[in-house]
Amino acid sequence: ISFRQELINNKFAPISPSIGIKKEFFNNNYSSSINASRSSRYPSLNDKYWFPGGNPNLLPETGFEIENNNSFNFIKKLPINISAYYGITDNLIQWAPQAAGLWSAQNIKQVNRYGLEASTKVYKKINNCNISVSIQYNYNISRASKSELTNDASIGKQLMYTPLHQAHFDISISRNNLCLYYNQTLTGRAYIDNNNNFYLPFYIPADIGFDWKIKTISDITFGARVNNLYNENYQVISYRPMPRINFLFNLKININKTK
Repeated sequence: ISFRQELINNKFAPISPSIGIKKEFFNNNYSSSINASRSSRYPSLNDKYWFPGGNPNLLPETGFEIENNNSFNFIKKLPINISAYYGITDNLIQWAPQAAGLWSAQNIKQVNRYGLEASTKVYKKINNCNISVSIQYNYNISRASKSELTNDASIGKQLMYTPLHQAHFDISISRNNLCLYYNQTLTGRAYIDNNNNFYLPFYIPADIGFDWKIKTISDITFGARVNNLYNENYQVISYRPMPRINFLFNLKININKTK
């Protein structure tokens, strides 16, 4: 059980309490926890005063959330984690495009949020190679449930730039001081208007690279990575295309302090 109190601009924000409980079952092969909390967030300086687009009349967010986390270890070396959550946020602060293409911060009267998250991570050692594979999937629903506008068409619709589906895959193989890795992310369609009439299509960029650690007087790590390996053409924000295939090289030197 915990309580948090913030003092902002000489005013006390609403107290934010939280409570949680965790229990293990079946010889610790299964554990489950339930957490509930209330939260509040005042608008940031950017939300209120960024020019152009800041809104000095923003109201603070208040919300409630409950989540259930479950961990399964019945299959040896194959842990599975599944979480479900539900939350309500009043006066959600969201930046959205307005007239003339300018973005502005605004309050959404009330938003319902619920979804599911699942993940697993597997380690395997073959000879002198360490192999790690992780997979994660998120299903997120965030819908406006109340509005101050009459006949608001956004009621019951997914929030802008909040995809329903997201997934991530990562594999790495390391031996001695060399590590090779590959990762790929899937992001489902994201609506770019409050009425859910227009959307950005899904995109699945991938990266591949390596890190090589050189043991000397100083620890030197050299790495190289190919971003957007398949040269995918995609946008995270409308009319702002992301880079096509590109390359990153890095060199890290850690000087050990010796006596």
